[in-house]
Amino acid sequence: MLTGMVLLASACNKNEDGEIQLDFDITVPDTWLVIKLDQNNMVYYAQSPQEGSLDSIREDLLITKEAIGTTSLNTYYAAVITALEADTTFALLSTKDTTINGEPSQKLIHLQTVYAVNSATYDTIDLDAKMIKYVFTNNSNGYVVSCNALLTSYDKYKPVYDTIIKSFKFKN
Repeated sequence: MLTGMVLLASACNKNEDGEIQLDFDITVPDTWLVIKLDQNNMVYYAQSPQEGSLDSIREDLLITKEAIGTTSLNTYYAAVITALEADTTFALLSTKDTTINGEPSQKLIHLQTVYAVNSATYDTIDLDAKMIKYVFTNNSNGYVVSCNALLTSYDKYKPVYDTIIKSFKFKN
C-alpha cells in the first residue's frame, strides 16, 4: 500500500523453524482459509469458504503492517485515506474513532470497484465491493485490518467481520 508518505515495510518475525510469528492474535471462522504472509507489508490473509459452484468471489480479510516510527494514529490514518483516494473507484461511506479490545483505532467503511478475471474467458470483470477497514498503531507500526465483501454479500458477512475484529488483540 502506498500511503503518501515514506514508510518502511515491516517484516514478520520468524521462529527458528522459519514459521511466521505474528504480534497479534485474531480468530476467524474454522472454515476459513488462513495464510500468514511475509510479503511486503501483508502479514495475514483469511478467505471465506466457497458457497456452491457459482461462488467464485470469496469474502476475505487482509491485515497489513508497516513500520511508521513515531507517526500518530491520526497521521497514519490520513495517509491510508490519501492512498485509498488515489483509486478513482473509492467512495468513503463513513469514518469514526473506535476502540477494539482497548486499542484506539479508526474505522472506515467504503465502496470500491475490484477487478477479477473470468477463468473461462479470461475477461476482466468489474465488481462492486464494500469494505470495512480498521486502522491501528502499536509499537511503532501501523496496521490496517481490511474486511472485504462484494456489495451483494456484505450484509451477510458484516456480523462475521464484527465477530472477527472483536477477537483482535496485540500480544504485547
